[in-house]
Amino acid sequence: MKKEIIANRLRWFLKTTLIFIAFIIIIMPFVPAFLEYFFDHPEKEFAAKEVTIICLGVLIFTGGIFSNTILDAIKARFKSKI
Repeated sequence: MKKEIIANRLRWFLKTTLIFIAFIIIIMPFVPAFLEYFFDHPEKEFAAKEVTIICLGVLIFTGGIFSNTILDAIKARFKSKI
């Protein structure tokens, strides 16, 4: 039972960390636009690089949300082969 509690807490920690990191990655490309709007910084174009960064953040965020399901599926796959 103790092993299961540790595994669940570790899963929660990793899931929360992934979601937090993904949220930071998603917000990061918008920082220059916020600075430009609020503090009159020089104008910066929103290009393909920023869109790629946002897509990566969304992918990591989705992985964080469904991490328990993904881990259970991997565990079931390896359990059936052993």
